This record gives sequence, C-alpha cells and structure tokens, in this order.
Amino acid sequence: RITREIMDAVHDPSEKKELFEILNWDSAQKRLKDKIEEKRFLLVLDDMWEEDPSKWESLCEPLTYGGQGSKIIVTTRKQGVSDVVEAFPVTLRNLSSEDLWPIFKIYAFGRTDSHKYMQLETIGRQINDRLNGSPLAARIIGRLLNKNFDVKFWKDTMKSEALMPKHLANDILPILKLSYDHLPEQLQQCFAYCSLFPKDHRFQKSDLTHLWTAQHFIQTRRTSYAEHTNNDQYFNDLLYNSFFERDKERDYQFVMHDLIHDLAELVSGDDCFRLGEDRSKKIPETVRHVSLATRNFDLAKLAQLCERGNLRTLLFLRGCTFGLTSHLDALFMKLKRLRVLDLRGCKITELPRSIGTLTHLRFLDLSENPINRLPESFGNLHNLQVECERANEI
Repeated sequence: RITREIMDAVHDPSEKKELFEILNWDSAQKRLKDKIEEKRFLLVLDDMWEEDPSKWESLCEPLTYGGQGSKIIVTTRKQGVSDVVEAFPVTLRNLSSEDLWPIFKIYAFGRTDSHKYMQLETIGRQINDRLNGSPLAARIIGRLLNKNFDVKFWKDTMKSEALMPKHLANDILPILKLSYDHLPEQLQQCFAYCSLFPKDHRFQKSDLTHLWTAQHFIQTRRTSYAEHTNNDQYFNDLLYNSFFERDKERDYQFVMHDLIHDLAELVSGDDCFRLGEDRSKKIPETVRHVSLATRNFDLAKLAQLCERGNLRTLLFLRGCTFGLTSHLDALFMKLKRLRVLDLRGCKITELPRSIGTLTHLRFLDLSENPINRLPESFGNLHNLQVECERANEI
C-alpha cells in the first residue's frame, strides 16, 4: 500500500491510468525505481508501525536508486520501528499545558468566549492539565464538554477515573474512552464495528451506514428520506466527536486516527475480529463479526470460520489468493445467521444453491467476481437490502 501511495505521489495525473494496470509487486517496484532514479527526493512516512525488517528492506529497495541527498523521515509511536529503520531518533515531547490550552479551548468552548464562563474555564484548565499534552485528547474531551455547559457535568468529567492524577500515564486510551462511554449504545456499536477495518482504511459514509443498517445498529424508518437522514446523523455524530476525520486528499472519504482505531479494537473485545498478516491469531469462539484483511489466509482459517455459527458479518476486504467457489457451500451451510457478506474479489465463478439458506442476509457484495448467473434460490433472500453492482447486472 505504501509503495502504491508513493507511486501516486511521484506520477503526474496523466500517468495515473497506467498505474492501475500494474498488478504485481515486482512491476510496481521497477516502475518506482525508474521514476525516481538519480532524482533527489524527500519522503515522509507518518505514523509508521510496521516492525518487520524484511518489509522495510523491500519498501526501500527502489528508493536506494534516488539521487544524492535524498532523505526519508519516519514518525512512529513504536520504539521497534526506530530500531528497524536504523534511524537517528528524535523524541518528540508532549505539549505543555500552556500550549495545549488554546487547542482544548477551541473544541470545548467553540466560538463562545470562555471568559463568559469563568467557572467552566477554571474547571476546563484543570482538565486540560490532565490530558498528557495530547492534542487528540484535547479535541476528544473538548468535544465532549462542548455538548453540555452545565457546571456539574464538567466537574463530573474532571472527577472521572480516567482523569484522576494517580491514573495518568503516557497511555491516553482511558481518556479517549471517556468520550466513547458517553455515546448512546447504538453509536457505541457503530464505532466498535469499525475495528473490522485495518488502520489507515479510507471510509466512505454510505458504505459504513449500509453495514450498520444491515446489523440493525441503525433502525430504519418508513420513508426513504427519513432513513437516509437518520443514517447520516449516526455517522455525523461520530465525525463531530472526532472519532473520524476527513481525508486530507479526498474530502468524500474519512479516516480514523491510529489511537482512535486502538480504542475501537479495545471496546469491541471478542465481538469483532480482524485477521491480518499475523495468521497465528485464533478466531474467538464468541465472535460475531469477522474481516479478513489479508489475501494470504489458508483453508484452516476457513474451517475455523465454519465453526463460528453465530457469525453475523464476514468481510473479505482484500479478496483471496485462491478460488473460493468450491468452499462456499460449506460456509453457507454453517453460517446461516450472516447479515453482511462481502465476497469482493474472491475469484468466484458461481454461487451454490445454499446461498438461499442465508435468509437473514441484508448486505451482499459480489463485485470483481466472474459470475454470469445467480441460482434460483437467490430469490429466497427476502431481507436483502443492498446488493453489489455486479449482482444487479446479472
């Protein structure tokens, strides 16, 4: 992914179409090498967390052909990353309370003059002193307080366990969780569900709200307008509370700060499980929502999935490296409580009749699969609310 983003950055818009035709890693590496060879560059890798030395070496291989004076700046929260890149580390200190206060004040008071609320300002300064100098915590807690200018609410927030001085440390997750704890239950479910997606994932509002609706986190209404208004409000509330941020390059997409993503993983517990490159992780027995964020999973993981009969979500986020068609029948016969099924890019040539047994299914994505027809049993999916464009074409 990082190589792809670097290639996007160094190529002109007129060359972008050619990039989509590059399908394998070796071709991508060669194209990048040819583009930057003997050219001086500055590359900034922000918030890097990959600690695998082999992946770092592979990423840097074409970059070694750059011109003399080229530099790479890496920011990270992990000491292990610093060791891998063999860099000269510069430790960034947290902001002082004095420097953090203007940030906190903007989010806590908005356009209101804080001097008009002297008692709240006094409490706010005490809270600000307990945020470990974190701008993210200042934004999150500031947004929380901005909803209610009641003195008691601000005092109760200041006295909360997460903000007690004896509990404060460099870990700000307990502070961030304070805002999560004040969300309505439905919003908490929507937020935790986002842990199914990997860090740096680009979210689109409509995609997420479709998934939330399929899981009944969002209660649908009778009119189409009311339904979409309601859906937008769920997402917008999370956006307002700073659990999402607008992507700086594509304002129609949204991203989640890494620490916020850590919070989503924390609060989701064993309810949600994402299988990444660490294939040794065992799928929890009580899991209800699973995503596969790697193409290199094996049949043993599919067998584990079949044993999780209470599964409500199954997302193949990056397709798979082998044809899944012959294994679908076993999946469908075991996972009859599925509400969300994303099979995008799984090399499926046809669907078995057993798909008709997934009577609870509300969301289905079959895009990027060479399917020419659907079985008659597909008509049994009476609860299906969202299909992929490919299914509609068929």
